[in-house]
Amino acid sequence: MKRPPPFRCSDQEWAPFRYSPQEWAKVETWLAKLPAMAPDAAADARSEIEHIVGEYLIMKAGTDPRSPHVIATNARWAKVAKHALALSAAIEEVKSLDGLGLFLLQTAVCGNRKKQHVDYLIWESQCAKVASLAARQASPANLRKLKGGNRSRGYWVYLLFAHLLEFWASRGGRVGKGAKSPSTLFVEAAASRALAKSAPAVKLPRAIVDFVGKNNHTIRLPNITPNCTE
Repeated sequence: MKRPPPFRCSDQEWAPFRYSPQEWAKVETWLAKLPAMAPDAAADARSEIEHIVGEYLIMKAGTDPRSPHVIATNARWAKVAKHALALSAAIEEVKSLDGLGLFLLQTAVCGNRKKQHVDYLIWESQCAKVASLAARQASPANLRKLKGGNRSRGYWVYLLFAHLLEFWASRGGRVGKGAKSPSTLFVEAAASRALAKSAPAVKLPRAIVDFVGKNNHTIRLPNITPNCTE
C-alpha cells in the first residue's frame, strides 16, 4: 500500500483531538484483530490515531470556505488576481501601440542586452502564470476533487481514510473491500465522531468502501497546497 502524503498546515494552535473511553473501546475492538498489535502497544496506537484524526480536523477547518480565515485568504488572492490581470492587459495595450513601448518594457525588465527579448518573454509568461494562479486560489472551490470522488466528501476526508488504512496495513492488517471488513470497521470507529462534526453528509461505511474500491488499495491523491499553508 503506497504511503499517503502527510497532512500539512501552518503553526496555528488547535485543541488536540481525544477519544472518549467509549469511543476508544470501539476502536480498540478492531485493533485487537491486528496480528502485530501487542496489548502494551495500545497506548502508542491511540496517540497515533488521535494525531491522524486531529490533523484531519485542522486541515478540514483550515480549508472550509465558510471559515473567516479562508474567506480572508481568498480575498487576498482575488486582489492579486485583479492587479495581475490588469498588468497583463496593460502590457498588451502598450505592445499594440508601437515598437518603442515594447523596447522600453524590455529595457526595464531585462538587464542582459544580449538576451533582452528572451528574458522579457520569460517575465511576461511569469506574469500570466501569477494571474492564473491567483484566480484559481481566489475561488472557494480551489481544491480539486479526487477521481471518482463524491461531492459530499472532500480531499481531506479521503486523505483521512488513506492515513487510517495506512496505519492498519503497516501493522499487518489486510485492507478489505467490504462493509463488514475489519479494516473498514476500524476506520469507521476511528473517524465517525470527526466526520459527524466536520462532514455530516459522509455516510459510513459506504464512503470507506467506495474509497477502497476506487483506489484499488493504492492511495493516489493529488498534490494540493491548501490555503492554510500560506
